[in-house]
Amino acid sequence: HIFRRNSREKTLLSLDAASRSGCQTLSLALTVFLTCLLLLGRASAAALMLGVMAFVDVVLIGALYWIGEYCNMITAVILTLAIGLAVDFSAHVTHAYFHAESAAAALARMLPPILKAGGSTLPAVLPMAFSQSYVIRLFFAMSLMIISLGLFVGLLVVPAALQTADDVALYRNRRDLENRLRTASYAHDD
Repeated sequence: HIFRRNSREKTLLSLDAASRSGCQTLSLALTVFLTCLLLLGRASAAALMLGVMAFVDVVLIGALYWIGEYCNMITAVILTLAIGLAVDFSAHVTHAYFHAESAAAALARMLPPILKAGGSTLPAVLPMAFSQSYVIRLFFAMSLMIISLGLFVGLLVVPAALQTADDVALYRNRRDLENRLRTASYAHDD
C-alpha cells in the first residue's frame, strides 16, 4: 500500500524531523541566550537559562519515549514552545534574585506569582486531556510535563544553583582576603 511505511522509513523520517528540530532549537537557544543576556544583564544568568532550557528539552525528549511517542513535527513544535515556557519561571526567579539579599528572599517574592501562573495554566489545558484528537492529547501531555518541569526547575533548582554559586563566590572572596591579610602580615613582620 502506498501509505504504509516500513520501520526504516519511519526511522529516517524521525531522524530528519529531529535534525530539523535540532537546528531550530539551536537557533532558538542562541536567541534565548541573547535575550536573557540583554534582560538579565549577566552572562552567568543567561548561561543558567540556557542550561534550564537544555535540561527541560532533554527531559521532555526522554518523556516522549516514556509515553510511547517519537520525535516528529508535532513534538518539535511543542518542544519549541517548551523553550519559552520553561525559561519563563526561571528567568523571573533569577531576576528577583539579583534584586534581593538571598535566594530565599527572591523566592518569597516570586513564589505567589509563579504558582499562580503555573496553577492557572493547568486548568486551561486540562480539557485537552479528554479530546479525541491525537495532536490535542499529545499537546496536553507535553504541556503538563512542561508546566511541572518549569515549576520544579524555577522554584527548586534555579534558587539552589544561584545560592550555591553565591556561597562559592563568597567562600573564594573570604579565602582570598585571608590570604592577602596573611601575606600582608608576613610582609609587615619582615
